[in-house]
Amino acid sequence: MARRRQLPSAPSPKSVSAERKSRLLQLVRVLGTGPQTLSALRRRLRLDVRGFYRDLELLRTVGIQVSLQEQRYKLEDKLKVFVIPP
Repeated sequence: MARRRQLPSAPSPKSVSAERKSRLLQLVRVLGTGPQTLSALRRRLRLDVRGFYRDLELLRTVGIQVSLQEQRYKLEDKLKVFVIPP
């Protein structure tokens, strides 16, 4: 009998590459400036549609609330800025 193939689960934050972490941080920062259209975000992050939606899903998986209103993506919570002392 053939084995059933398991569907891949959403990537855990531990398995995210350094490049993707940087891009996710940039996505959050851009969204923190205000609502953005899909095309503006893709252009700014240099992503294709599939890559954008994968990053968006990962943000939502780790608890960052991003909504779509009037064809613009926006953060649901205010962005908190942490300053690391020198």
